[in-house]
Amino acid sequence: AIGLPVRAAVNISARLLSSRGFLRAAEAILVANGVPRDRLIFEVTESATIEHPDAAVEALQRFRALGVSISMDDYGTGQSS
Repeated sequence: AIGLPVRAAVNISARLLSSRGFLRAAEAILVANGVPRDRLIFEVTESATIEHPDAAVEALQRFRALGVSISMDDYGTGQSS
């Protein structure tokens, strides 16, 4: 059998990106548990308008610095924030 690397996508609400608590918890899990970050994708869902865009951008940049891929899911179909 050929062992192909499996990638996993995790949906994250746009609203969560502005939460410092979420950012700290997610970073701690990624660092402490040896999650293969190069195979992880955070899909930001457009379930709500991003209330604090600067904080959201900072969170996305920190996740990218940890090696997590970012995907924007369903943008343009809802709030278009």
